[in-house]
Amino acid sequence: MNPNGKMQVGTKAGIDLKILITTIVDPKKSAYSRMHAFAKHLGKNHKVIILSVNDSWKEKQSSAKKYEEEYEKSMAGIETVYITEKKKSVVRQELFSKKFLKKYLNRQGPFDIILDYNTLSIGRRAQEILGDTKRIYDLADDLVDMVKASPQLPAFISPFAAGYASGLINKSIRRAQIVTGTTGALLDRYEVPAEKRYVIPNGIPNSFLGKLSGHDVIDSRKEPDEFMIGYVGVLRGWVDFEPIFNAMKSLQSKIQIRLVLIGEEDDEGRVRAQIERAGVTAQVSMLGTVSHDMIRNYLVACDCGIVPFVMSSTSDYALPLKVFEYLSAGLPVISTPIKSVKENFSDSVWFYEDTVQFVKAITDITSNRQAAKKKVEDGMKKVESEFTWDRIIDRLEKLIVDLAGQDQ
Repeated sequence: MNPNGKMQVGTKAGIDLKILITTIVDPKKSAYSRMHAFAKHLGKNHKVIILSVNDSWKEKQSSAKKYEEEYEKSMAGIETVYITEKKKSVVRQELFSKKFLKKYLNRQGPFDIILDYNTLSIGRRAQEILGDTKRIYDLADDLVDMVKASPQLPAFISPFAAGYASGLINKSIRRAQIVTGTTGALLDRYEVPAEKRYVIPNGIPNSFLGKLSGHDVIDSRKEPDEFMIGYVGVLRGWVDFEPIFNAMKSLQSKIQIRLVLIGEEDDEGRVRAQIERAGVTAQVSMLGTVSHDMIRNYLVACDCGIVPFVMSSTSDYALPLKVFEYLSAGLPVISTPIKSVKENFSDSVWFYEDTVQFVKAITDITSNRQAAKKKVEDGMKKVESEFTWDRIIDRLEKLIVDLAGQDQ
């Protein structure tokens, strides 16, 4: 350490920074995310402490135990501290965290860098308390739109909460030394100044690029000739399966189709009710939560992957992890016209806006499998060269090390 109590920054082999990750994604109760990848990879060279909200409402989900088991397995050596152990809303924890932050940070001592993951105010407040500690503010989603659509807020409050959140985010952007985001469009949306903005996209672990042996593949077909569609992710309000269910219904006289849903349903049976209404119950397999390192075992057995996002501000600025996961498994991808997906994979993905277009995409893939495979290959190469966490977090780590070293 230097005389001010800060860690010395050396060559990559000798780096040992103390990094505080502030986050509104509870790492123990949430599916694998960008934040988990950041913490895991940075923890190889640095001391990483995660300061998180306690997302206690997720405890009632059947997936909660699996998420915690995966956290314990993949985040060994990384400490997570909660703002509170009480059952309070995430918004309340954000807004009334100052007292805890002051007590904890004064006891914990200096940090070299704050990596502020998608918070409204926790990271900025931590920076104010720590004084001279620099902060990187990472925008992973359109937070204002997420606050507006939050199921934890009454509908009549949501517009006011979204406006207030917008002010907090703008303040966080102004106070941060660097602002990173998943896409340039997201950084544009929040008018991040050119001199402090960096695009750090989402990605996949390098392990997803390796080939699986036959006995590792998990095939969920009920019949050997079924065309199997795969979906990975939580089944929340930002996904809409109705056009897909309707397409399956209209195609069932021509081909056998199965949809495999890998992920937890959070909206009180909304998706199950849609399945029943569409009359495709026998054609849908709901597998629930699967650990992230096993997802590919299921995907490689599929014939295509889907990104059925509702078109909204949140989806318009997203670059979903599942796109990379599907392409890494060699799957044709059928997606709603998400801006960032079109910008990055326009030649490798089939896009749809309604049932008719989804049917056409399935027909194109099934009628010429070789052409579909060739279309996917370019996307696979791009994922391998640009969208692995090793490559992406090397860039993030360089930003962190350079920023931490500025006042040495």
